[in-house]
Order: sequence, then C-alpha cells, then structure tokens
Amino acid sequence: FGEKRAKEITDDFFAWKEVVFSDEERKILKEKLDITAVENSWEEELKTIGRIFKETKKLVCPHTANAILGLEKYRKNSWDTEKKALISATASPWKFLASIATWLSFEEEENLEELYNKYKKLENSKEWTEKLLN
Repeated sequence: FGEKRAKEITDDFFAWKEVVFSDEERKILKEKLDITAVENSWEEELKTIGRIFKETKKLVCPHTANAILGLEKYRKNSWDTEKKALISATASPWKFLASIATWLSFEEEENLEELYNKYKKLENSKEWTEKLLN
C-alpha cells in the first residue's frame, strides 16, 4: 500500500474509524496475504444481531455480529463456500445496551440512527439500565 496509506489504515483502525479498501488494495490483500477485506455498516451490524436472535434465539454482541456478517458476505461473493469457520463470541451482548435496545425495539419504518442515538444517550443511566435488564 505504501507507507503513508498503511499508516492511515492503521491509525483509522485503532481510532475506531471506518476503513474502506479500494479494489486495488483488496487485490493486494488477497494476492500477497491471502486476506479478504469485507466492510459492514453499523446498520447491517444491528440488523444482524436481530436476525441471528430470531433465527437461533441466541443474543450476540456487535463484534460477533460483524464476524458472522463478514463471513456471510465473503461466502456470498466467493467460490470458497465449503471451508469451515469458527466465530468465537468475544463479549457479552449486554455490554452494548444501546445496540441491543435498538434492535429489540426497531421497526422497519423507523430511522435506525435516531433510535440508536436515543438509546446511546441513555446507555450510561443506572435507572434505564436496570429497567432494560428487568
């Protein structure tokens, strides 16, 4: 990628900023490192939390939802559909109350970002947290 772009990618990654790779960068990742880059939006992440819960009755954290969605996208856009994959949940979903509350209360016609921001403001409130958990 070149030193400047590699630093930019690393800085953005560690600053929790979105990293988007160009088609040329994806080609380099695949050919030189055998890595496939897949980007997920936070909206897709939240919807995946809800979909996984509806399908399996298991609640996953946003990180696990990203891994599941990334694998699904990879398999959809690749010939590599048979390889086994292990996704290990790394955190409790209850650590991310705003995300969980958003997908629990989301209706298709609602603005997902507005709903998430509303819950994010309440997330650190002890009273709201106790109410949600009960």
